[in-house]
Amino acid sequence: MSDAQQSGNDLNTDANLKRIGDLESFKKEYEGKEFDKKVLLSIQDSHTIREEVRKIITKTLKDKFNWVIYAFCGLILTDLIIRAIPHILNLITGN
Repeated sequence: MSDAQQSGNDLNTDANLKRIGDLESFKKEYEGKEFDKKVLLSIQDSHTIREEVRKIITKTLKDKFNWVIYAFCGLILTDLIIRAIPHILNLITGN
């Protein structure tokens, strides 16, 4: 075989052109409005995922809110106990 024939076989021009064409058509599917359509369709199809995320976020916020309420009640209770201790000690000692 000559060098020209061997290099022609090594390059596989037809196969490479087909691959390039396939890549270009694939690329067009993910450009501009086509990409937006695919993203929109994916979001619409992911309804169950959105519902699960919504449940997790709601539960997390409720838990955080509960801890804030518990902490607030704890501070109030602590303050009341601190204020009541001197009064209780006075009642016990009789002063």
